[in-house]
Amino acid sequence: MILGHGRVVEDLKRLAERKGLSHGYVFFGPEGVGKRLVAQSLANHLEGGQFEPPQNRVLTDALFIEPDAEGTIGVGVIRSIKYFLWQRPVKSAYRLVLIDSGEALTPEAQNALLKITEEPPSYGLLILVVREPEFFQPTLLSRLQKIYFSTVSQGAIKEWLITEHTIKPKEAEAIAERSFGKPGRAWVLVRADELDALYSFAKKALSVGIPNRRDFIKKLIESETFRFEAFLDAMISVVGEEPIASKTKIDPSGRFRIDAELRRSIEFWHRLLELRSDARYYNLNPRIQLESLLSNQ
Repeated sequence: MILGHGRVVEDLKRLAERKGLSHGYVFFGPEGVGKRLVAQSLANHLEGGQFEPPQNRVLTDALFIEPDAEGTIGVGVIRSIKYFLWQRPVKSAYRLVLIDSGEALTPEAQNALLKITEEPPSYGLLILVVREPEFFQPTLLSRLQKIYFSTVSQGAIKEWLITEHTIKPKEAEAIAERSFGKPGRAWVLVRADELDALYSFAKKALSVGIPNRRDFIKKLIESETFRFEAFLDAMISVVGEEPIASKTKIDPSGRFRIDAELRRSIEFWHRLLELRSDARYYNLNPRIQLESLLSNQ
């Protein structure tokens, strides 16, 4: 759900209907106000007609780029973007590339991106999300249209917390005040309390005995506040507390030895990460998936 930015959304929808979108935009403004969400919703609108986040839907004509593990976006990624943009769209009138955290673009990557903006394909659409447009080189910035995203009213955030997340009015008001007009920050504050509870449930799920496991999972997912992806995140946090490297054993000759316990830990870790990835894109049955995951723990 998009909070605020009604005029921006309406302008983008109108331009999309006329096929009048520019080849490139910079969405800038405070962190956590919804810049990326609007860009993702535009991609979904162009391909499916709904101006809302794609959720579990995989978009054919959109490519979402984020910084790598080192926090940068290098020139190699720009080559991939160029290849993607020059392929003709399949379900949309545009091929859209969203670059989140544009501050992470290296100078070389910005230069390569400039060349794309100088001669873009007619159906190419590039959106860069950033806090301040001054992070970009002037020559690159001059080829992109800037759209500012302001903070959201406290009242809108409070209502969103009450209606969408079943937060009690008094608590919602307190969170809205502390969010400083940023829905993203409000969501982090909500999740802080939830994560404590999820963490406890995740630890119990990993330790509960086989005879009680199915009943535990059944009760867990029947809770009104249960969210599959959030629970998997908590499980990853719990498992990650004891790195697999700490279980590694060394034989007398100095070589690493992988025994049965370590092998099971590695296999479980990979299955957990794979399930978390699948949960982002597919409509999975939490009960079946958790029973299967924990049965081979």
